[in-house]
Amino acid sequence: MRHNRFRELLNAGQPTLGTHLLSCWPTVVELVGHTGLYDYIEFSAEYAPFDLHDLDNLGRAFHVAGLAGMIKIEQSEYLHQAMRAIGSGFQSVLFADIRTVEDAALAVRAVRAETPATRGLHGVGMRRDVGTVREGKSLAQSLEKTGVFPDLAVEMIDVGESTGALPQMLNSVAEFFEEDVQTALTAALALIEPAILIVMGSVVVVILIALYLPIFSLGQASTMGGH
Repeated sequence: MRHNRFRELLNAGQPTLGTHLLSCWPTVVELVGHTGLYDYIEFSAEYAPFDLHDLDNLGRAFHVAGLAGMIKIEQSEYLHQAMRAIGSGFQSVLFADIRTVEDAALAVRAVRAETPATRGLHGVGMRRDVGTVREGKSLAQSLEKTGVFPDLAVEMIDVGESTGALPQMLNSVAEFFEEDVQTALTAALALIEPAILIVMGSVVVVILIALYLPIFSLGQASTMGGH
């Protein structure tokens, strides 16, 4: 596990020294780390403009500089950013505007792993994209609520979550429905091909009639004129 000097100092009751950062430029983090004066850097995301790729770059810079990274975000609106920051390498999260016990409990759950024992919300990236998962529901329940996914797919995902084999089950779901789509396309083509042949045959017949009908008409006219 990656060394977390900030946590070690806190656990030992030792003072810590950090500085604020409003820029998402990773070079600044490395420069601060080379001074050897600070234990951590607080990225004030509550006020700074950034995107999710900036969090990845900052997380790598913290690692290279040997610094603990802390991110300050507004808990009420940017809960998913806390999860994303931890995944990027930030080792601390400072939630602003905590006003109630419920706010504090939700903030704690945001940084805990999503397991039955910890009852946290911090899971894999695709789970964070499903809004109801952050409310404590499973991925299968969230997908079922949309009414878009087939029942079989939802049931297979539910089994994968229950057995702890969600990635493998998602691959199985993808392969199953890919084969299902391929089978449906093959059946559709098998039905369409005879219709295409009939249409093409009809077109050829019409063309032949259009070509030979004038010839027959001329032949009949010549015969009648001869008589």
